[in-house]
Amino acid sequence: MSAAGQKRLISGLCSDVQGHDQTVGFGTTAINGRSPPAQAENVDAKQPESRRPISPKNRARHHHELDDRRLCRRGAVDLADLRLGLMIPRVRGACAHRATPRRQTLGYPAMKRDSQTVRIQNIETLAQNKGKLMSVTFEQRTRRGGWQQRKREIYDNGNSAAVLPYDSERKTVLLTRQLRLPIFLQDGAESSIEACAGKLDGETAEKRIVKEMEEELGYRIEKVERLFELYVSPAAIMEKIAYFTCAYSPLDKVSEGGGLAEEGEDIEVIETTLEQAAAMVAAGEIIDAKTVLLIQFLRERVRAQGARLLVSG
Repeated sequence: MSAAGQKRLISGLCSDVQGHDQTVGFGTTAINGRSPPAQAENVDAKQPESRRPISPKNRARHHHELDDRRLCRRGAVDLADLRLGLMIPRVRGACAHRATPRRQTLGYPAMKRDSQTVRIQNIETLAQNKGKLMSVTFEQRTRRGGWQQRKREIYDNGNSAAVLPYDSERKTVLLTRQLRLPIFLQDGAESSIEACAGKLDGETAEKRIVKEMEEELGYRIEKVERLFELYVSPAAIMEKIAYFTCAYSPLDKVSEGGGLAEEGEDIEVIETTLEQAAAMVAAGEIIDAKTVLLIQFLRERVRAQGARLLVSG
């Protein structure tokens, strides 16, 4: 159907809502609460199709359609969106549960397949800038076999990558120091010591972290080693971080680093020994989770490699 035809159809459906709402009956009581005419049982053949009482089998479906038309008439939603099965986060009031939006994939892989334990019912965007804050209504199958409805606020700020470069000759690592506003607001700390990291922004984790090292640390590294992937705070945040390490030396330095000024970055580069970094973790000087993980993992690996060398020697 052409766009003009769709517009005429929607306009016609919206224009006849009021009369339709006041005349369609359900059993023995009309929608508007008035009693039907005494001769109701004899007028079925005379009434137009839209005015005949609705059978119990079709009652729920018809009621849903009427809700859709009322919402269109009030301007709360676009009837075309309802017909296309799009999300309608503005639905409010007594009929909101009947106008529950159809499932929308939003690009999330898990929503493109049927689940035996989770049913997404509605996703409402509460705020969106660099990331997206969503209110998600869903049903979860319990271990007893029943279903319970739940609601959670989820923040999707994209996936990222982090790296801890290691110089095996000098036993040093490269870290950064910069302001982190959430830490400042909660603890008053004016800076945080962290591993080099950045958002993927549509790139692979390997490509992104190589760029981040040159921008933040000032080192040009071509080869990195992927270690593992972890979620940051899976109860409410969708971000998943890919963790890397790599070899580096003073010969790889191409600039002073510091980040991109046009993005407001003001990053100090710190070079210290791996053992000193571990001591900073123990002393509470490093409180960033991804950095603590990388330092501890790399330290244990280096210790294990040293032990194998001693045994083989």
